Amino acid sequence: KKLNKIKKEREEKEREKNTLSRRRKNHEKRKKSTKKKVRLASMSPFQILVENIIQEGKKQSMSEIASLVKALTVDNAFENDKCEAAHYIKVKMEAAKGEWLPDGNPAKDKATKRTHAVMKILEECKKNVKEIFKVKEKLKSPKFRAFKTETLLKINVKENLKIQNIDF
Repeated sequence: KKLNKIKKEREEKEREKNTLSRRRKNHEKRKKSTKKKVRLASMSPFQILVENIIQEGKKQSMSEIASLVKALTVDNAFENDKCEAAHYIKVKMEAAKGEWLPDGNPAKDKATKRTHAVMKILEECKKNVKEIFKVKEKLKSPKFRAFKTETLLKINVKENLKIQNIDF
């Protein structure tokens, strides 16, 4: 009887220990989850995307830079923020020792290959910016201003005629 009583007490203590450890683990999980939610709430959508890409890369045993470059070049994850992503990756690569290697053989070195991929996208971004400035300059030209004024006047006349129920 005493042995059974001692066994039951031991089992009870063991159950209590297990319950406490489960509660601690659940509490730690909730705490981590809350910290992560708070951290994500303070981030921009771009930063959240970068964070998710890095986490996915870690699941596949990829380095941060490798996963970001893959997302930029292969997966097209940064379709709207391609230029911003390329600049971000360049800064990250320059900060990491031996990652930003513009001089080298891309066929032999992965870091050089990634560098060239990012550089190519940055060049595209420069071209796009130049084109935007060209368009802005055209919009400021006297010819366009005259065209814009004439068009706005025509639209205004049509609107006035519609208000007066006159169809043409």
